[in-house]
Amino acid sequence: MNKEMNAFQSKTAPTRLRKFIKPRWIRKGMIATGSDGKPILGEEAIGRIVARIQSKGEQSTDRLQRRLEFAELLQEKAEGGRVAIISGGRDCDGVESYGEKTVADASVIKVEAILEEMYRWAEGPVWWEIKSPSFESERTTRDRTLEAFENGHPHCI
Repeated sequence: MNKEMNAFQSKTAPTRLRKFIKPRWIRKGMIATGSDGKPILGEEAIGRIVARIQSKGEQSTDRLQRRLEFAELLQEKAEGGRVAIISGGRDCDGVESYGEKTVADASVIKVEAILEEMYRWAEGPVWWEIKSPSFESERTTRDRTLEAFENGHPHCI
């Protein structure tokens, strides 16, 4: 990478590196652009790009590896071959729910099917966590729209 970094200093960014340059870096003047609008790479810019490439490499893992890690998590949390999925979300009207508990077989396929169904019917953001079935969870809801109205801010949630 050092040889490649030295070759690109103060030169127009090649196409394969442009995908790692955030547009806001250019807008904020953190990376200079030439008269043609293409980014010009200096030492600082190359450092940012290399850091971004390295962080993407750490984040991206093989799909099968992720499933294997998920299966290990399910086995770790399982009791009697079952796990609990604690979930919550917010619907299109601004009502949030917390602590919804669904017990399922500790199988990657079964749990993924439940999560897919949850995402399919979601009207807003959702979240979930895998716990053991003995985990006590109390389901609660919160109406953010009504709270905003009562607090004198009906224009925002």
